Amino acid sequence: MMWQKLLLVSALGIALDCASLRAGTDADILFTLNGNPVSVGEFNGYCERSGAGEGEFSERLFNYFLYFKLKVADARRMKIDTLMDFRLQCRMLQGQALEHYVAQAEGKKDYSSLNGSKSHGNFPADDWVKIQHITLSLPQHSSAGDERKAEQRMDSVYHALKHGASFEFMASRYGQGEGFAYRPDEWLPLSALLDEFVGKLEQLKPGEFSTPFYSPLGVHIVRLIDRRHGMEAESAVPDRGLPEKKAQLPFAGSDLFRAWKDGTDNWPVAVSALLNRVEDELLAVYWDKMQGKTMPLEVSDEDLERYFKSHRKEYQWSLPHFRGGVVHCLDKKSASRLKKILKKIPYSQWNEKIRELAAEDERLEAVVETGVFRIGVNAYVDRLAFKCGSFVPFPDLPFTFVLGKRLKKGPESYLDVIDEVRKDYLCSCQDARLAELKNRYLVEINKEVLKTVNCGGSN
Repeated sequence: MMWQKLLLVSALGIALDCASLRAGTDADILFTLNGNPVSVGEFNGYCERSGAGEGEFSERLFNYFLYFKLKVADARRMKIDTLMDFRLQCRMLQGQALEHYVAQAEGKKDYSSLNGSKSHGNFPADDWVKIQHITLSLPQHSSAGDERKAEQRMDSVYHALKHGASFEFMASRYGQGEGFAYRPDEWLPLSALLDEFVGKLEQLKPGEFSTPFYSPLGVHIVRLIDRRHGMEAESAVPDRGLPEKKAQLPFAGSDLFRAWKDGTDNWPVAVSALLNRVEDELLAVYWDKMQGKTMPLEVSDEDLERYFKSHRKEYQWSLPHFRGGVVHCLDKKSASRLKKILKKIPYSQWNEKIRELAAEDERLEAVVETGVFRIGVNAYVDRLAFKCGSFVPFPDLPFTFVLGKRLKKGPESYLDVIDEVRKDYLCSCQDARLAELKNRYLVEINKEVLKTVNCGGSN
């Protein structure tokens, strides 16, 4: 699982159960980090947000949590929490979290009335998005002249985009929003975005970009890359929304929100824990960014090949596989022609080659499935490559053939198991960084307590 996904600011709408936040005893302390205690309750909350089932315990999940706490500690050592961009963004995200908390506790579906913000009803609450943005940061108290210059510059960027300029190029050349944690490789819950971003995104289809707009952090253009309704735990921390059980507010919601706006630090335990968690999660995201990301977004072929060769035994198969492709075409003559052409090029290029051939000869029709197929998964591969089972021909493309190689002893190359190798390689990078941070900070794990810990709140 991609570690950065576990560190996304995903808790902005989640109220904390006051009972799990009581003052801890020694029996509640899971570990100390430089002498600061970390409770079992905090780990249980982390498990819940990470999608772990009740009663489940994963050593890797514990390492993720420990890694997260180490990142936060290191971010504070680097004084990231004192940066103006961080403080401003953190305060806005804490405000959103508090709004959700108050609305849930008071049984309200719409929390916008608490601070006058607009609700974005066109997006379901559990939608996730991938975005790109171009940001020109502005100081909190910028002059009218600074704002006018930023607006003129962003208008020029927008004009270039409208006339075909690459969004990636314009972002790299003109974007100055280094404090932002929104990256195009990340799935983000809408609750983790500023309201100004959500307001623009709800007007866009995937691939479209917005007109320039302001937020308290600067001037922006945002592009919607993709949108999903809900997310699998493998891909990102699910935004689980608000618990069904209503929290007991220590005082009225409007008073709570007003106190936050006035800057009070005298919070009840539950509210303090919620705001601290938002800050910690944002610190971890900033740490990732300032450290050049915890794990590389792009892994070289050389790294993957080297990792595969040194861990080859871990990728052996219990069942035979077939590497290549299945081709559905009109007749035997077409099949013969395609075989001669396709066997000379990697199967990853087959679809592109067939499109080229079809453009030259409109009578040529073919559909291709390529990859590494385990026996029992694809009926065409089972019958034509492994001589077992049967299949029903395509109605419009009745002639089917396979082209490739049976792999009985296991993968021959990292390309045969590239997804697994990439995932394992990235996890190894995370483990190395975890070991590095553990050497920098004093971590004392209460092993007796750890033995009794299950996710979901039961010990």
